[in-house]
Amino acid sequence: MPLAGPAAPEQRGVARSRWLSYLGLLGLGLACSPAAPVDVGVDFSPEDIDRLATATGTMLPDEDPGALEFVQTGTSPYCQEAFVPCGGLIAGRWEMLDTCNKETRNPKALQIWGQTVMKLDTTACWDAVESVKSDWKGNLVFEGGGADDQRMRTDTVEMTLTRSCLNATFNVTIKAEKMGSVCSTLTNSTRSCISVGGACSCSSHRESEAHTSGTYGVLDKSVVIGTTPNQQFFAYCVHGDQMMWQEETTGRLLAMHRVEATDTSDPPYVPVR
Repeated sequence: MPLAGPAAPEQRGVARSRWLSYLGLLGLGLACSPAAPVDVGVDFSPEDIDRLATATGTMLPDEDPGALEFVQTGTSPYCQEAFVPCGGLIAGRWEMLDTCNKETRNPKALQIWGQTVMKLDTTACWDAVESVKSDWKGNLVFEGGGADDQRMRTDTVEMTLTRSCLNATFNVTIKAEKMGSVCSTLTNSTRSCISVGGACSCSSHRESEAHTSGTYGVLDKSVVIGTTPNQQFFAYCVHGDQMMWQEETTGRLLAMHRVEATDTSDPPYVPVR
């Protein structure tokens, strides 16, 4: 389920030109622009993290690339019990209730998110991203043998951007007394920044639509969406009109409620030979 990508290149170019113009007004020397960002997509597997980290030079010694560390945050009543796949009738319209394991703490993943939302320098800003939380809203529909994903995902990235991090990212030399003005300049429609202790404390928000649709079939305790070779497998468990849904490669766990019943049975998964 890929995310819609970041802003179009021309939009990023306009934003960066404004930023560089502002830095010019502050009397800062400019050099070449930082590397282009990468997009982590709607979610990522351990293999995705390792691949993107290698491609961008985001390497941390003694780091386990498989430790995604998605963790539960908050006290949602839907997310208290351990998930055990059980299958069940999935036909109908399902509304998102909660994303149980919203937060990721994997250091490589956090660095990649820093590149995604701000093209942060991976060395000087290695610890700039403090947390990333993702939350799903919207509906999943299973009807007539077809699946349609009508959900929206909101990612919230919390960052502390030091002067050295910003200097390395933008190839500039920011004076300490200018940090308050720089933090204000970094604020836009998707990001808010304030000056705290000589650094910029920023919260970046990104909304992206899911794009999964196609035929579906039930295989034991999983639902398969799509056809070979673009199939996706999701473990799930339905109790009445409540469902827990888990993505196979990432372990993201979502709680849903059936708001409309459609078919009385699900099509079985039949592999295409």
